[in-house]
Amino acid sequence: MIYNPDDLDSVENFWEGSRIEHQGKVIGTSRSMKECELAKVQVTLTLSPRVVEFFKNTGKDWQTRVDEALIEYIEAHHV
Repeated sequence: MIYNPDDLDSVENFWEGSRIEHQGKVIGTSRSMKECELAKVQVTLTLSPRVVEFFKNTGKDWQTRVDEALIEYIEAHHV
């Protein structure tokens, strides 16, 4: 298969199994796009107290709900 950057299957096949490095250290291998959607990346994020309080008051797994809210925002505003 010839690599075509405009073809999602071509891009996925090209990158699947590639090494992922951070600061010179191998931290994993790439997965299919579907698997990548399920993967999470740990970050430090500064949020307003109002946002943190709101989501913490929704109970356990509140950080997952923050992630879901951000995904909804992306999908609503993606051009």
